[in-house]
Amino acid sequence: MPRGGARVNSGPAASPKSLRRSADEWVTLPEDGREGPAPEWPLVDPSDRELELWAAEWRRPQAVMWERNQLQMQVALYVRYLAIVEQPGGRNVELRKTVNQMQNDLGLSLGGMKLRQWRIGTSEDAEVTPIERSESSRSRLKVVNGGAE
Repeated sequence: MPRGGARVNSGPAASPKSLRRSADEWVTLPEDGREGPAPEWPLVDPSDRELELWAAEWRRPQAVMWERNQLQMQVALYVRYLAIVEQPGGRNVELRKTVNQMQNDLGLSLGGMKLRQWRIGTSEDAEVTPIERSESSRSRLKVVNGGAE
């Protein structure tokens, strides 16, 4: 079995304040959310609750990127599964895991947003503060006389 950082979510999440990453690599989503009506529901026979959730999800800031990447079907499946899970009989553990994973995939969780390098707010809100570097470990080494006097 492979080990190490070969998995999608392995390692530390990217930081917008990191010196190794440009602040330009992060996408700032509008804090007021996506404007305009929700796209047409792509699945068959939507319930009233699904349509309610659908409209609410498309007002989120992340919906700007969903629209750009044409993720209507993925969002609709997320909404359908979420509607099932939130019902009193929706205690299916596997379906709950699927909903959690879909939240990450769609950037709805903090981890999912970090993974996609999305942040919410105006570009003025985003400050990149450089990290102060200490002296290198090599400069702290001392030459020791090998016991010869």
